[in-house]
Amino acid sequence: VVMGHGFAGQKDQGLAKYADVFAGRGIASLAIDYRTFGGSGGAPRHVVDPPGHAQDLVAASLHVLRGGDAAVAAAGVTPRSKLGVWGSSMGGGHALVAAAALGDLASAVVSQMPMLDGFANSKFNIVTKGLLASLRLAAVSLHDMARGALGLEPARVAAYAALGDLGVMNLPDSELASYYAKHPSDGHYLGDWENKVCARTLLKIKDYRPLLLVPAIKAPVCFLRPGNDIVLPNDIVLEAKALARHP
Repeated sequence: VVMGHGFAGQKDQGLAKYADVFAGRGIASLAIDYRTFGGSGGAPRHVVDPPGHAQDLVAASLHVLRGGDAAVAAAGVTPRSKLGVWGSSMGGGHALVAAAALGDLASAVVSQMPMLDGFANSKFNIVTKGLLASLRLAAVSLHDMARGALGLEPARVAAYAALGDLGVMNLPDSELASYYAKHPSDGHYLGDWENKVCARTLLKIKDYRPLLLVPAIKAPVCFLRPGNDIVLPNDIVLEAKALARHP
């Protein structure tokens, strides 16, 4: 099983714990860092690139199925091994995009509380954040795109922020405190992680729509839908289930 994290995350922020459980059950597991995050290369750092990150899951999947390296071989993986693709939140959307691209090579997919439709999510954010906050994020994104075109240092924005503050995902104080307790910005993680992302991709996320690729997935898909999600419009998970060949 090849595994990808959610928005602005990396493998040592909880993802590896899932991989450890799977490995303990005899399932060879590879948790990856997307490009510009954690142990992976790429600059500027912390660019959330949805299509690129889905491609990273595809590349990792092909890597293990083609023999990969000594660690892959030691885990008993062969070109005939069954491949699972697993992702959470935005990674749940990436898992679907990757599975559609992999075709017959993917044997199973898990899409946990997935981001399925950037356009629908943009509308959801306008309702939940308010128009002014959404316009502020759009302005920061345009500013960062301009800085990137000029070769200047990126303009970054908080990935997680308090309700009413400028940030991509706004959480109540209790949930934000829990997040910071589990994800300290003190060099605890691999690479140079901080609670900030390059703002340039925020306007592009609206065009990322994994939902549209669900009918192309040949493998069974397990969708996990949270009962209460204040970040994503989770009723779309039911639409995805209806579109899937083998939900």
